[in-house]
Amino acid sequence: MRKIGFTQCNDQIKEILPRSYQVESLRRKRKMFFTMINEFLSPKARICTKDASAFDTDILSIFIQKIESFFPIYKLRPEHSQKVRKIYTEESLLFNRFFKISKQEKFRYLSDKHVFWSRFKPKKEYKHPAAQLMAMIFNGKEIEMMMDLDMVFAQTVYKRIPREGDKKITLDYPYIHISQNGITTRLYPQ
Repeated sequence: MRKIGFTQCNDQIKEILPRSYQVESLRRKRKMFFTMINEFLSPKARICTKDASAFDTDILSIFIQKIESFFPIYKLRPEHSQKVRKIYTEESLLFNRFFKISKQEKFRYLSDKHVFWSRFKPKKEYKHPAAQLMAMIFNGKEIEMMMDLDMVFAQTVYKRIPREGDKKITLDYPYIHISQNGITTRLYPQ
């Protein structure tokens, strides 16, 4: 089982990216990584893969920049009262825990003086796009991400199969089943 993602060790980030014989540059490997990861995210949470210069930094920095885009911290002004628009209860537990652990000063400011639920564990499904990104890179104790490359690839292939007419497509990892006109085809993506 091959893994992809990143780990942090002594304030350095080690990236484990997908290997390909045709893709040599680090920038293009990161782009390929985020193209596959976007299949797991809602449209609002997806990382834009059109700008090649965005992949000059490490994976964690790209995730952090996207998460920051959902929290316009510069708008938080103590002298102005602000309306609360929508409360995400489960997401707020994740936000607070992630902000407390983060090394970003902006995030640490947001989590200052909060008391945390000691038995917190991230859920699999969140509605807020920033929470989806945080849940991918945060396990409740540390910021890291390791995913099974075969599972990620199978999910990518599954999402890209065109849905048309009476075609029924199911993902029973590691296989994809396509049923149409009484005939079932089994795909084994590798």
